[in-house]
Amino acid sequence: FPVDLGLESVEPPHRLYHGTARDLAQTILREGLRPRGRQYVHLSPTVEEALAVGKRRDPAPAILAIHSQEAHASGIQFYCSGPLFLVKEIPAKFLSLWRE
Repeated sequence: FPVDLGLESVEPPHRLYHGTARDLAQTILREGLRPRGRQYVHLSPTVEEALAVGKRRDPAPAILAIHSQEAHASGIQFYCSGPLFLVKEIPAKFLSLWRE
């Protein structure tokens, strides 16, 4: 059930990252990033942190780059909780596959 975390909206950094299983990456890039049973999508400020999170489900996860400044400018609200950023969802147009 939803819990009010009392979070205030923040301006995100230029890029944020999300680690996910490789078999989910193309679907997310097509349909957008949604919380899938959680209240918020968790986003990492660095590729390294997203990689660590993604490895919980896949030994070689895909890393998605979130064009967070563009998403924020379009009205999407970002929240900060400790080292993570939270968002209700990210439309596909603000996502790309991160490549080294």
